Amino acid sequence: MGKTELSTTQLRNLIRLGYEVDSRVVNLVTLGVPHARKRHVVIASSRGLSIQQIVDRHKVANERTVRWAIADLARESPSELFRTPSVLHKDNVKRINLPDENREI
Repeated sequence: MGKTELSTTQLRNLIRLGYEVDSRVVNLVTLGVPHARKRHVVIASSRGLSIQQIVDRHKVANERTVRWAIADLARESPSELFRTPSVLHKDNVKRINLPDENREI
C-alpha cells in the first residue's frame, strides 16, 4: 500500500469514527516556526475544529528567525546536567566500531 492509499484509508477511518477531518498545506512560518516550511497538516476533531481556526488563533505577528530561536543558547551555562554534551564510554566506542576519522570524542 502506497503513502497516498494509506493516508486516504486513515482519513476515511477517522471520518467513520465520527471525526471531522480538515487537511491542507500550511506555511509554518505563519505559526512561528523559524524557517520556511510548508507541511501537509491533518486535523481530526470531534468539535469541528479547522486548520484555518488554529492558524488564525496562533498566527505570529512577525516572522521568527533561527537567530531568534537560538539566541538564548549563548547565555546558557554548560554546567547544568542537561546542557552538557554526552561523552561516550570507551566500551561503547568499541561497540560502535566507527572508523577513526568519524569519531568525535
